[in-house]
Amino acid sequence: QALAVFADDDTLLMRREAIRRQLAAPLAVEGYRALEQGRVPFAIDQARKAVAWAPEIAANQQLLISALLAANDYRGAELAASGALAQDDGEIAPWILRSYALDRQGKTQAAQADLNRALAIDGLLETETRDIRFFAGDAALAHGEPQQALDHLQPLADDDSGEVARRRA
Repeated sequence: QALAVFADDDTLLMRREAIRRQLAAPLAVEGYRALEQGRVPFAIDQARKAVAWAPEIAANQQLLISALLAANDYRGAELAASGALAQDDGEIAPWILRSYALDRQGKTQAAQADLNRALAIDGLLETETRDIRFFAGDAALAHGEPQQALDHLQPLADDDSGEVARRRA
């Protein structure tokens, strides 16, 4: 009733959001713990509940996607990643995770498009760009496309660890 009477009350809305997040937090903690312990169905259940309470929390979304991937539910992971991207398409993790889920379903062009979207995010750190390109290169190699893998690595400068050169070889 209070929401109906005070629907535009910012204080009430902020308090409601805080309560939702407080309800989601222990569910997410339990979900991450369950995933770590290999209790995947329980992790999925807790993740779904955490996302239902606080979908704006990226960690809740990532837990759900990761748990679904652990269950080899690639379509479910794709949908969960799409939900995360609907909340915030400026995060790289959902793009990469959805790309992986798409790839596992044989949707290689859509998977590549997601990696390209991840690379197009403004303000990426050099390490993030590198990791995305490594992931894209690995995916191309897994599909027997060595030239495509090299194309993904080409824009990267050689690094002190020699990882870029090793992958190019």
